[in-house]
Formats: sequence, structure tokens, C-alpha cells
Amino acid sequence: MSEAFFANTQAMLYEIETRFPKGAKVDFERYDLEKNRGLLEDLSAKHNISGRDELGLLWDRDTVAFYGDPAWQARPAEGKLPWTQTLAVEGNRYTLTLAANEAGTWPGKPIIAFLPQRVANVKITKGEDTRPVVTENFIMVPMKGKFQAGERMEIVFEAERAAQPAKKAARSR
Repeated sequence: MSEAFFANTQAMLYEIETRFPKGAKVDFERYDLEKNRGLLEDLSAKHNISGRDELGLLWDRDTVAFYGDPAWQARPAEGKLPWTQTLAVEGNRYTLTLAANEAGTWPGKPIIAFLPQRVANVKITKGEDTRPVVTENFIMVPMKGKFQAGERMEIVFEAERAAQPAKKAARSR
């Protein structure tokens, strides 16, 4: 669940940055919706937010939190996905392969694959046209449009393994 929450948050941030770049810099100063039922309208006017999508994404970015039981075993439902994804690592070369299992229209949600270790100095060498986002610990590929069964896409990038942060020494009393 925590990985799903993290992945959805990254997808939301990407959507805000690409669809509403001016809004990405907005910082709501109040969240007292229970006390002020007109708060959303006030914030929209103050920050020049024109639509519900932008307002909703910004509100969720700043107000949604994830709480859960770390012992709870949550798994995706069994079933065949409309695509298959594999991430192969050979030295400093990473290849994300996406293959459509059936024809259809992509719902507009990105695909995210977590990297096996933190990386730095990323250079995309193939699949740049898909506009992938590679961070220190995941790759995200925005997906939109129609696809045919058997259609494949590869995103290849080179990256150095990032130095792991040093562990803090235990404090003595």
C-alpha cells in the first residue's frame, strides 16, 4: 500500500507539473474546510485556479496522508493486466520493456517501475519520445492513447549507482 500511495503521488505531481505548471507553485495557506465551507472558492479566486481538476489535484497534493498498519499484507487483485512490464539491469544499463497483452486505449495513468537501487547521472538512450521520468529510485512513463496487442516499447537508460547515505552513529547517553 505504501508503494502504491507513493507511486500515485508521483503520478499526481507529474500531472500537476505538466497540465498546470503555474499551479504547481501554489501553496495553500489554509485548510480549514470544516470551518469555512467557501474555502475552496476563496482559494481558487486568490490563486487564479480555473478548474476543478487543478483545484482537486492541488488539494489532494497538500492534504491527503497515508496511514496504515505496516503488518497488513496487501496485494493487487489477481488477474491479467492489459500490459506486461519488465525491468532488466545489466551493469549501468537499465531497460524497461512494456508490452501490450491486448488492444485497447490507455486510461492516461503512468506506468511506474521501482529501481533495485538508487541511481544518479541518468542518461536516456532509447525511448526518449515516451517522455519518461527517471528519478533516483523509480522510472515513470506517461501512457496515453491506443495500443495494439503485441505492441512493445522499450525505454533504455544508463545510470550510475548512487552512493548510499551513511548511517548515523547511535547516540550514547
